[in-house]
Parts: sequence; structure tokens; C-alpha cells
Amino acid sequence: MRSVLLCIGFFLSNFIQAQSNYAVSLDGSNDYVSLPGSVAVSQLNTFTVEAWVKWNGTGNGCIYSETEVGNNAPMFSIIPRSGDGGGIELTFRDNAYNGLLLQPAAGVVASNKWVHVAVVRTSATTMRIYVNGQLTDDASFTAPAAWTPTAVSSGVRIRAASTDFFNGQIDDLRIWTVARTQAQIKEGMFAKNLPYNSAGLQARYRFNEGSGTDAASSSTNTSGINGTLTNGPTWTSSPIQFGSNALQFSLSTNILTAPIITTATTNVTM
Repeated sequence: MRSVLLCIGFFLSNFIQAQSNYAVSLDGSNDYVSLPGSVAVSQLNTFTVEAWVKWNGTGNGCIYSETEVGNNAPMFSIIPRSGDGGGIELTFRDNAYNGLLLQPAAGVVASNKWVHVAVVRTSATTMRIYVNGQLTDDASFTAPAAWTPTAVSSGVRIRAASTDFFNGQIDDLRIWTVARTQAQIKEGMFAKNLPYNSAGLQARYRFNEGSGTDAASSSTNTSGINGTLTNGPTWTSSPIQFGSNALQFSLSTNILTAPIITTATTNVTM
């Protein structure tokens, strides 16, 4: 058993390092990804926003937001807060501050680790948060009045009084006009072959360009919704693998062999 475990770990470690995916890297100072207003979903009774993030643990960096430029209250934003140990601040309210404010939510974005975050509006008055596919929050609230988002962004929340820039990396941002189920979120986290015309897929930014300032959407349900890297975000390699992320063994003779990477017999962690 010891040999099998060590071999599998060795194989997967090298498989991850061999990938060539990209993510967008943000410095927490002034850079972000600007998205077209037509992407906005906050005025729908059901939607899903999900992304892979690696946050460095400082500040209150915004993963995704929809705001009204020049005002403070109308907003939808997803922010890990350093003062709450990465606890997510989920804000969803109108100009009269009616709506939802979880500060912090039970869901936590661990620092310096890749984490999958999904926020789902399941009805006009309910929202859920999933972290790594696990339900952490199921909130009820008074439905906010309608308002018009004029700034849609990943990596910043733009308000009249302040801005909250994300310090870290963001990969595979997906925006849906439907409420994704927990099973769909889990299944889709590593979905390499997610159809470009999946029902309700408003936009998918894989951030795999690797150069330039354009962030293309791979969804074919909408057009003209490419994002723009603003104020100098950089491209960095991403370990997020899509497709096969595990090995399946039958109960017959399937095995995987590889050199054992240590001869230690004590103080070993697998």
C-alpha cells in the first residue's frame, strides 16, 4: 500500500506541473478585468457566478462585482475579507440598502491556495455560497429593488467611496443566467468539455490567452462580451486541470508504478 500511495502522489504532482493553462494575476493595487455591462446577471431572479481563485490573504479583494458607478449602495459583490480570516462578504442590495449582506459568510477563501467559489441566486429572496463544491451558506433576504449595473468587473469592486482590488490570481470565471445545482457545480469544476452553448451560460472567461489585454468569452450563447485587462494585470501559469484529475482502478490487476521518491521509514507524510 505504501508503494502505491507514493507512486500515485508522484504521478499526479508531475502531471499538475506539466500543464500549460493560464490565469490572470492581479496586484491588489489598481488592476482588474473590466467586463461589458451586458454580462450582468444581478437583476435576474436566478443566476450563478463561479471562479477559481488564489488569494494572497491581504485586504478585501473583490472576486466579482456589479455596481452602479458613482454610488455606494447598489451592488452585487463577492469578497474574501482579511479581517475575517478569508470569510466571504456577500453583498447584494439596492440603493436603499435593502437586500443581503453577509459579513462574513460561513464560507471561507483560504489564503495562498486555489479555491473554487460559487454564488448562486436560487430565487428572488435566496442565495447560496459553495466553496470547493460544498454548500457553506444558504441565506434568505428581502428582494432588493431593481437597479442598473453600470460597472461589471472581476478583481475589483468600484464604488463612489472606495475600491476593493483583488490581490492574487483568478481563473475560469463563469457567469450563468440559471441557478446551478450543487451536483452541477461539482461536476463542472473540472469540466474540460463543458459545451460552449450550455443552457444558461452567459459567459466563460478561461483566461488562457497568455498575452495581450483581451479576455475572450468562450460561450456561444452571447457575443461581444470579451473582457479587458485594465491597468496591467499579468498572465501566469495555472495549475487548474480540466478533464481527468484522478486514476480509476478496478479490483483486478490495474496498477501504477513509479520510483519511490524517499527512502525514509519514519516521519513520512502521504
